Amino acid sequence: GYSVTGLLAEGHDHSMERLKFFGLEKRIEFRSCRLTDSQEVQTVLEELCPHEIYHLAGISSVGASFEHPEETMYFNVLSVHGLLEAIRSSGRAIKFYQASSSDMFGNAQHLPVDENFPLCPVSPYAISKAAAHLLTKYYRKQHRLFCSCGIMFNHESMLRPKHFVTKKI
Repeated sequence: GYSVTGLLAEGHDHSMERLKFFGLEKRIEFRSCRLTDSQEVQTVLEELCPHEIYHLAGISSVGASFEHPEETMYFNVLSVHGLLEAIRSSGRAIKFYQASSSDMFGNAQHLPVDENFPLCPVSPYAISKAAAHLLTKYYRKQHRLFCSCGIMFNHESMLRPKHFVTKKI
């Protein structure tokens, strides 16, 4: 029953294969938006008037983060900041979900870990996800926004892109 709008970066090749696999590609409206441009994000949010935002975008390859650390930090942190700041300045009760990563905990000495475990990231990707995670917590506490973080652990599927290690094995 949701009306879903997906925000896509202009000029990037966006494969819809995974959405097509589930029969969802025609049920989602797509808009172009640079998530690192806070003014553009604010304009899009004003036009769409969402009730909920699920931030699933990001540079997600740990290997690529070592090759492009600045780009990883820039996008993974500023995209979260732009969305949270647009929500805050809108004055509307928009719920926000941030996809955090278990990589924020680094090489944990014991398992399982939970959200109270100390952050100890060991890659540019993990550092960027830890910063986005902490930024989300900050906006929840400081600005009293409805913000939550889901900490994602390794997940595999036949739909994973080819550049992930498990697809190469």
